[in-house]
Amino acid sequence: FDFDRCVLLNIDPKRRSLIADYWWPENSNGAALDDFELNMINISGKLLRCLREKSAVIISEKLEPENPLIKYLHATEFVAVPVLNHSQLIAILYADYAHSQKPLTLDLLSELLPIANELGIALFKARQFSIQKQHAQLDPLTHLHNRRMIDQYLVNLFKEITRTPQSFALGFIDVDKFKQFNDQCGHQAGDDALKIVADIFRNLTRPGDFIGRFGGEEFVFVLRNTDQTGAYSYAERIRTSI
Repeated sequence: FDFDRCVLLNIDPKRRSLIADYWWPENSNGAALDDFELNMINISGKLLRCLREKSAVIISEKLEPENPLIKYLHATEFVAVPVLNHSQLIAILYADYAHSQKPLTLDLLSELLPIANELGIALFKARQFSIQKQHAQLDPLTHLHNRRMIDQYLVNLFKEITRTPQSFALGFIDVDKFKQFNDQCGHQAGDDALKIVADIFRNLTRPGDFIGRFGGEEFVFVLRNTDQTGAYSYAERIRTSI
């Protein structure tokens, strides 16, 4: 359709918001779309009709100058097309001719609807795949990386450092007296203790570093660009917190 800009506004039911998750081109009008979130309370006019009736609409600056998307993206007009999966609204597709200033027509809406339906099916499948992939990579109890991901991460790391030498630290963590705690307090209490320990790891680990559950009460960490002093400091912070 030769649009100048497209944005996929996913619906977050918990936050009751439209969130810009995907956009094209990435630097659309210089707007920081990754920070864009539109609360449902602030939606009115045709955009509200699009949400409620699940119908495609054309929204213009002349009729709705206060529309938040018009104001945020400095658009004169745009189309909003519902993205559905099994009749459930999961996103809104935004598209405009911001630069070419070509007119938006009702015929265009009817042509976009079948594509939006296909997009809805694809999005649903992609989300299901992402959830399954995440479950396959995480330990079900602690939600840290599992043993398979630890092995895979280390293999990739050693391949990487042969190409680009860098310092890193690898360490094992073992929870003291865990068997005694399990025997005295029960396995449910033991599971709860491991969850608390895992939360401490998460809070003390930098985004670029790695932490995983090796098995039982044993864990593995990998710290990037860290020397021996840094590794000891990290381990001591964990020990003190626990």
